[in-house]
Amino acid sequence: MARPLKDEADYFPLNVKFIQDNKIKLLKSEFGFQCVTVIIAILSEIYGEYGYYMKWDDDACLLMSEGVGGGCKPEYIREVVHGCLRRSLFDERVFKMFGILTSRGIQKRYVRIFEKREEIRIIREYFLLDIADKQDVPSSIKDKIIFKDINGVNNGVSVPDNTQSKVKESKVKEESINTFSSEHDSDGEKSDVKKTKSKKKNVYGHDSKYYKSALWLAQNIENSVKGYKPHTESQLQSWADTARLIIEKDKRDVVLTRKLLMFARNSDFWKKNILSMGKFREQFDQLLVRYNEENGG
Repeated sequence: MARPLKDEADYFPLNVKFIQDNKIKLLKSEFGFQCVTVIIAILSEIYGEYGYYMKWDDDACLLMSEGVGGGCKPEYIREVVHGCLRRSLFDERVFKMFGILTSRGIQKRYVRIFEKREEIRIIREYFLLDIADKQDVPSSIKDKIIFKDINGVNNGVSVPDNTQSKVKESKVKEESINTFSSEHDSDGEKSDVKKTKSKKKNVYGHDSKYYKSALWLAQNIENSVKGYKPHTESQLQSWADTARLIIEKDKRDVVLTRKLLMFARNSDFWKKNILSMGKFREQFDQLLVRYNEENGG
């Protein structure tokens, strides 16, 4: 019987200019040179445990303190980790959602370490790469990636599109709402979505314009309604699909759609009624009439 494939790596590449990286230099300025030891220890744990991420909690912090030694107290290591998140050395969004440390760079190296394998297993919710970008995932590796849900269910080659690096909290300003933007379509792709082979369900990467639309709306609602329960990943995926339908099926103008969404969330009346992407789609024509009335359209 063949041995089961392991996810952890036996080695990981470290760039010769690692110490000169601006993020590392800033962290050294803030925490001292000892933080480099901590960071390398964390990277070793990531590649050596699950291959492309590690779970981070109080116990992990205590174990890291013991492993690094040299008087590195847990409080210091915790501060270094938060500094790494703040400097985007690790992905802050995924950490806040799932309590894990990973990054696009780590995942790019991970898929290349195992490029000779027949399959490379990755948890879909943690995936940060753009599967369509050969710089992220070479063509020789793309078909080998097998996604599974966070609960362990194997979805086959269920490829997310673009997953983001760091998602900042959005404010109701036109320059900060990158929703429905066509600027990410310069690669000529017809859609921001791939369909899974098993469930035929659309899966949107976190850098998809439709997912960004859903995330912006969700964050706007959560920030404006005190005590509002945070939206789940499943809800965001559903809203992203509705955003796609607005543009691709309903044939709504991208710029107009963005303006109407902002108008709805800035209106004292409409922001109480538009609490989902589905409701926005349903009320689109009424919103358009009211928007034109108030803006002389």
